[in-house]
Amino acid sequence: MSDLNHLRTAKLSTVIDRYLLALQIDNQSPRTIETVGYQLTKFNTYCDERGVAAIADITSELLAGYRRHLYHRQNDRTGTPLKPSTQAQYLVNVRAFCKWLVKHKLLPVDPSTNLELPRLPRQQLSEFLTLEEINAILAVPDTTKPFGIRNRAILETFYSSAIRASELSTLSLHDIDRDRKLLVIRHGKGDKPRLSPISTTALTWIDRYIDEVRASNVRSISGSYLFIGQRGRRISRNRLAQIVKAARESAGITKDGACHLIRHTAATLMLEGGADLRSLQVFLGHESLQTTQRYTHVTLGHLREIHDRTHPDGDKRKDSNRDK
Repeated sequence: MSDLNHLRTAKLSTVIDRYLLALQIDNQSPRTIETVGYQLTKFNTYCDERGVAAIADITSELLAGYRRHLYHRQNDRTGTPLKPSTQAQYLVNVRAFCKWLVKHKLLPVDPSTNLELPRLPRQQLSEFLTLEEINAILAVPDTTKPFGIRNRAILETFYSSAIRASELSTLSLHDIDRDRKLLVIRHGKGDKPRLSPISTTALTWIDRYIDEVRASNVRSISGSYLFIGQRGRRISRNRLAQIVKAARESAGITKDGACHLIRHTAATLMLEGGADLRSLQVFLGHESLQTTQRYTHVTLGHLREIHDRTHPDGDKRKDSNRDK
């Protein structure tokens, strides 16, 4: 592309901006572009501190050093070391950027060809809540207070629809289909829309929140967003995580997690109740059935019960050798 020739000698930050524009043109989701932009900005800072100002100065040695840098780097928010999966995501985005440079002939060879990703630990089964535990969490908010009503509505919505935090954060007043008991999720993962069932109980709490709380906190900046904070702004994913975590801790539950813990719990309890994986895949908005299988394991107790009831070699079978 001749219109990109000037980027060969441009500052690295300028080239990154042009790459992000290319992602927009390719209709990548705003959240994806935001994440890529943040991570490539960190890469640009790393390069700038080492006197690397142009793309021609990006070498395989520089990228190997960046991998070591990520290994020792700490999370900006928590101060803890970056997880291997987070390190890998940074490097994947750098590799994609380098491939784009080669594709458009801004670099003759790809310096990231031999860049290895950190080895990820074997994935463990996620924790989930029992029915008693999730009910204890739902009961935590003080519904005699305005934001207790809001928080109860948030928790009920999470549990009923198994919605992601990013999806709940962007829900609009217009996304509630009360007649069909559905949520219209317009900005699912990958910016893919879907419909999600929601219970009468959750809808009742949402309506109470709208009638008794939202109206008194709405501002011009609120727009039509469903859940808003005290200042009238759309509630953020971080704030949602804080609300869920506080309710979990107040309920005396030590299992780790927040919003995704409730999502995983809803899916697991549905699976135990007889839902099939294909239906759960659609419900959760998973592109791959393999993802659903990973998120929705069954408890060993339930599995043992099914085994005893259905396996021909279960407890009901007499041991013929013992009878002899």
